Amino acid sequence: MLPFFRKSPKTQQEDIYLALDIGTEFVKAALFSVDFTSLKIAIKGYSKVRQHSSAMQGAMIVNLENVISACDRAIGEALLDADAIANKTYQRAKSPTERYPN
Repeated sequence: MLPFFRKSPKTQQEDIYLALDIGTEFVKAALFSVDFTSLKIAIKGYSKVRQHSSAMQGAMIVNLENVISACDRAIGEALLDADAIANKTYQRAKSPTERYPN
C-alpha cells in the first residue's frame, strides 16, 4: 500500500505533500492533502513549467543547473497557488516496474 493511503493518527495540523514530476519537456509540481477516512486527495496547488531546451535530452539530464532551476520555479509557483506549505515529500517511481518505498 502506498504510504499516503495508510491511516495515520489524527493531528492538529493537516499534512501537505509535494509531488514533483521532472519530465523532458516540463516540470510539474502538485501540493495535495489526503483525507484518510474517505481516501480522497485534495489538490492545494499545481504548476507546470517548461524545461530549458538544453536541460534534458532523451529523458537524461544534460544540464543539472537548468533542471534545478525549473524545479525551483515549479515548486514556487505551486506554493503561490496553494493555501498551505508542503511539509512532506514522497518520491514517485520512475517506471511501472519499479516499486514504491515501504
